[in-house]
This record gives sequence, structure tokens and C-alpha cells, in this order.
Amino acid sequence: LCVFAGVAMQFHVTVFFLLGPITAGGCLYFVRRVRGEAVPLDFLFEGFRRQFSSLAFVNLVTLVPLLPAALLFAVAGIYFYLSAAPLEETSELLAFAISTTALGFLFLTFFSILLQFTCFGAMVCLEYHLTLRESLAILWKATKRHGAKIVLFAVLWSLLSWLGLLCFYFGAFLVFAWYIVANAYVYEGLFSRVRPNAPPLPSS
Repeated sequence: LCVFAGVAMQFHVTVFFLLGPITAGGCLYFVRRVRGEAVPLDFLFEGFRRQFSSLAFVNLVTLVPLLPAALLFAVAGIYFYLSAAPLEETSELLAFAISTTALGFLFLTFFSILLQFTCFGAMVCLEYHLTLRESLAILWKATKRHGAKIVLFAVLWSLLSWLGLLCFYFGAFLVFAWYIVANAYVYEGLFSRVRPNAPPLPSS
């Protein structure tokens, strides 16, 4: 799954449409494995066979907070570069760069939280072939009493991802593998009691 996501990211524009179906299919694949079901490997691509437009749209909306975060980090990088120059206003430039970086991390944290909720919604949409409105209704019913725990889970894996990136980038793959498995258990625990009447997708 990490390899597929990495390949998608190389196309920049198409990543907005590829990551949604790939993520939903991959996460749902591990949910089925957690349930003890025999799931073929090609189930990873189930998001491309069904509900592709809905999953791509959800992913596109989710990535919106990344735009201001990327802009803030770009501005911060420029000011960090300028603060290294022998200028009289170096301290002011450095302070602005640090504050801009902190604001960028706030946007990334918001993105991680939004991504976690939309990931659950996309998985419900794919598993029970529901509309986006129906998926949001199930999502709200399942998570309304566990919002704080989901936020903490999202912030935790976001922080671990950053630490993984500092470990020569390789650590991010290990964190992502942990997240996929943990996400499957969280999803199963949340939605096991509020599953819709529609039958889930077949495993084969």
C-alpha cells in the first residue's frame, strides 16, 4: 500500500484522485483480515471498481487544508533563509519564520484529524456501497461519543509520522504500516454496532 501511494504521489495532480480509492481499499482490506476473512490481494483495488468518484471527491476535499500548510511552510523556509543572512533585522525574520512554521503545523494537525474521520467515512462508503450522505450519517452515529479518542489517535499517528520522517524517511513506512493495522481495529470497534442494513462487499 505504501508503494502504491508513493507511486501515486509522483504524479502530483492525479494523486488527488488516486489516494482516496487506494487508501479506502487498503484499509478495508486489513479490516477484513482482522475479522478473520479470507481476502484476495486484489481487494486493495476495490476502490477503483466501486465508488471511485465518491472516494476521489472525499480525498480531494480532505486535502484542502494541505494547501495553506504548504504555503506557510514555503514562506517560513524563505524567512529562515533570509534570517541566516547578515541583515540587521535577522531576529524579526527568525521570529516570523518560527511562528509561520508553528501555524503550518497547526494546519497539518487539523488535516490529520480531518483525514482520520474521512478515512472512516470512505471505508463505510466502500464497504456498504452507500452514498456520501448515508456514509456521513453512519460516521456521525459511530463517532459522536468517541470524538476525543479519535482526535488523539489522529494526532498520535501524525506525530509518529513526523518522527519517522526524521529517521531517514524509512521510519515513516513503519509508522504507516502500524497505522493501517491500528486503524483496522479502531474501525471495527467503532462500526461493529452501527453497521447499516446493506450487505457488505463480498471478499472475493
